[in-house]
Amino acid sequence: MELEERHFTDLFATTTRSKVEECTRIIPKKVTVEMNKELLKEVSDKEIRDAAFSMESLKVPGLEGLNGLFFQNHWVIISREVCDVIKDIFASRRMPEDMRETIMVLIPKVKQPECLSQLRPISCSEVFTELMEEAQREGRISGVKLAPTAPVITHLMFADDCILFAEAKEEELYQIILIMNRYTDASGQNINLEKSGIVFG
Repeated sequence: MELEERHFTDLFATTTRSKVEECTRIIPKKVTVEMNKELLKEVSDKEIRDAAFSMESLKVPGLEGLNGLFFQNHWVIISREVCDVIKDIFASRRMPEDMRETIMVLIPKVKQPECLSQLRPISCSEVFTELMEEAQREGRISGVKLAPTAPVITHLMFADDCILFAEAKEEELYQIILIMNRYTDASGQNINLEKSGIVFG
């Protein structure tokens, strides 16, 4: 596990994040002052119970092998201990190391992977999505439509791959470059130009 952790830490490490505010300012604020006050209140036993019973009962269990069904069926017995642990985490703002452990599933990019670079990490970027959608709303990029009444698609993301859509115009290509530069300046992640391409259709 240490090998995987070291590989992906180096892969996604950043040396500079000088322009984070340029990207984060466009993310809409969805938490009001009143909502924030509610979020800062001490978590109640009822909230913890509601969360436990909102879990899908037969979804993949944690490392200890317990799924939602276990907690729901035995809540009368374990509720006090579970509530105490959750409240302690909120109060101390620290989660025990063993509770943060997870199972890593590596998806191969090739038939018989021989090194970690041939395994696919899962990555999702909400900020990049906001940048693309902002550009589309402002008319700086067009995106594509699969049908006249279909929504505009500006990009598709899967794991570490991303497809961007724009009209074959110099101005739109310039806007795409600006968006990518804003994202890389803010995140510190660089685009692998050797694995990138452009297609006109």
